[in-house]
Amino acid sequence: MESGMCGENLTWTLSGSYNDITLTISGTGKMTHSPPQWHDYGSRIKKVIIEQGVTSIGDYAFCNLLCVYSVTIPDSVESIGNSAFSMCVSLTSVTIPDSVTYIGDSAFNHCNSLTSIKLSKNVTGINSCAFQSCYYLRNVKIPDSVKYINTGAFDGCGLTSVTIPSSVTTIKDGAFRGCLDLTSVTIPDSIMSIYGLPFDSCHNLREIHYPAGRGFEQNLSSVNNYVKLIPYAPKNVTWKVEGINLTVGGVNKIKDYSEEVPPWNDYLRVVQRVIVEDGVTEIAAHAFSNCVALEHVTIPASLKTIGDFAFTFSYCGEWNVNNRKNVIWSLERGTLIIKKNPDAANETDFSIGDVAWKDIEKNITGIKIECGVMPKEKFFAWLWQSGRDIQITFA
Repeated sequence: MESGMCGENLTWTLSGSYNDITLTISGTGKMTHSPPQWHDYGSRIKKVIIEQGVTSIGDYAFCNLLCVYSVTIPDSVESIGNSAFSMCVSLTSVTIPDSVTYIGDSAFNHCNSLTSIKLSKNVTGINSCAFQSCYYLRNVKIPDSVKYINTGAFDGCGLTSVTIPSSVTTIKDGAFRGCLDLTSVTIPDSIMSIYGLPFDSCHNLREIHYPAGRGFEQNLSSVNNYVKLIPYAPKNVTWKVEGINLTVGGVNKIKDYSEEVPPWNDYLRVVQRVIVEDGVTEIAAHAFSNCVALEHVTIPASLKTIGDFAFTFSYCGEWNVNNRKNVIWSLERGTLIIKKNPDAANETDFSIGDVAWKDIEKNITGIKIECGVMPKEKFFAWLWQSGRDIQITFA
């Protein structure tokens, strides 16, 4: 039978009878991405055996091998290229070893007979159209290593259920489009970004459970006319908004939300009072820094630590003195309170050097300045530019 090279140190060999050919890839290293010569035998190849030592499967390597029903992938393979098994319409099952960290776009696209696939525990994402139109793929376990599910990843699959692990942070447009047998989906608390309509045309989908406060409704509400959106509070953290009051608790530490959307994101411009429940011992830096209308905070006796910029409270000292940390401000019941930082070193300069409260100036009805704090030009320029008659008291 025929043979040839498919990489610098890889060979391919055809063996078997005329209508029952086995394609074997052997050697060490990566496969090339050029169109392989064995495609001339595409209608007669029934099995593909990739031997130990092969480290990657090239783009389009086995696409359009219409009669292949069996594929063996060794644990030396680290990546599977784009469209590597696309249109292998007779392939019924695949086991992807844990050595694989990357599966390319459309890798198993239109594998119409695929009913079972075991994914690598170390694959980092499900790429675009990777399993598109795998009509008979009813169940798939997405491993905890997956961080993203890209556009059209499972578009048109026969999934009856899907569990999205808490490792996933991003789901893109059409990821589960047209999965007609899906009836319920839970979006995990880890999801920070949803693009487009990942569940578009899932006409039997009745419930989507999702983390509240992240603005996901627009990406979920137009799936069809029957789906019910069911928000839930983020894992462990408990919170509720009643009027202008945000109550947060349920954890020892309220974490830093400067790099992600806080669960109460939809209410950032409404909340004027934050009530931290008893049991919380630490509020991390920037935990509530985006509550731009904040006026008052209730702190429990259990609290031991408050991080920098935890609230819309900030340093406003001179930049050249203790890294501007000598003077701090807060807004309490409409009163802007400017005072010495009790944690600052005993410096002689407690001058105001920055108007850090400007974004919430409309909420300021009075100003109280601790004795020893020295307003400077920036402070008076802000006061004049605001055009408001605000009473200033010194304490």
